[in-house]
Amino acid sequence: MYLWSEGGRDVYLPGRSSGTITMMGNTAWWNGSSSPGTNIHVECQVRIVSKDSVIQMILAHRDSIGMWQLSRCHEIFGRSSK
Repeated sequence: MYLWSEGGRDVYLPGRSSGTITMMGNTAWWNGSSSPGTNIHVECQVRIVSKDSVIQMILAHRDSIGMWQLSRCHEIFGRSSK
């Protein structure tokens, strides 16, 4: 069994705003809300089980939310779309 680890890192998630704009003549009013950006820590550690130099299983050991998916390990080890 092997333990593989991606070096963890922080990724910036920008804030977001939503609302409506009302125009009257030359004046615009914005009514809405916004949230600030934040950093999230992403990392993946897996246990790789092999037998006779053939990978049998890849088991998540430590997994965070990913940058595009709910699992960072799935982003790295998930099936390709080919």
